[in-house]
Amino acid sequence: MSEIRENSENNNNEEIQKIDIMNLVAAFWNGFRRLWVFMLVIVIVCTARSYFSTTFSYTPQYVASATVSVTTPGGSYTNITSAQEMASMFPYILTSGVLQDVIQKDLGLTYLPGSINVEAEQDMNMLTISVSSDDPQMAYNILTSVIEN
Repeated sequence: MSEIRENSENNNNEEIQKIDIMNLVAAFWNGFRRLWVFMLVIVIVCTARSYFSTTFSYTPQYVASATVSVTTPGGSYTNITSAQEMASMFPYILTSGVLQDVIQKDLGLTYLPGSINVEAEQDMNMLTISVSSDDPQMAYNILTSVIEN
């Protein structure tokens, strides 16, 4: 019994080492010739599904942005370090819930239909404020309200 097993294992090892690439390619080509219509139908169905799901679920996003300069009290640019520190603190203030409540009141809305993003420029006293929304006019209105308030 063990001799049969050893012979079988030896035959399997020899067969594993001998892989004929041409037979493999020929088998693949025969399978492709039989199933090309099926593969074409699958590609068309997947493409159509992707197209329609993207078309019906896509919502454009509009972004309004402004870059503002932060100065120290008195409007002086002489103390650039303190202005940079203030610029690094403003993003936390501008994205707070309190400011969003003030903007909602200013625009007369019950909710804020957009998102506010504020970034401090590296080693500068500049802030970039950007607002994204589904409506371009609403994005602009929110941005002007952020700047004013």
